[in-house]
Amino acid sequence: MRKTIKKQIAELQIEDPIEVFWNDAGDLDGSGDETTAWRQYDEALNALKEIPVKTVGYFFKATKHSLFMVHNIEYQESKEKYIANRCVIPIGCITDIKRY
Repeated sequence: MRKTIKKQIAELQIEDPIEVFWNDAGDLDGSGDETTAWRQYDEALNALKEIPVKTVGYFFKATKHSLFMVHNIEYQESKEKYIANRCVIPIGCITDIKRY
């Protein structure tokens, strides 16, 4: 039986390498300021679509509505760690998570 996304997230440990499949929302059929400019209602409605995305990185944190990842973890000889390239994905948009 497939685990729910929230159960998968609950089992993650910080710095687990993961691949997250999710759907972003978009209005990407044009260029320029079409997403913020006035547009005919039906035309705008038909232009909306889900954009399948795969994001790869390290699990960093989860909240009730968001999954936070980082793409780089720097290890130095000092006691401190550094991270770079943080991202956030809305949990409701996630379709699958693979842990490596």
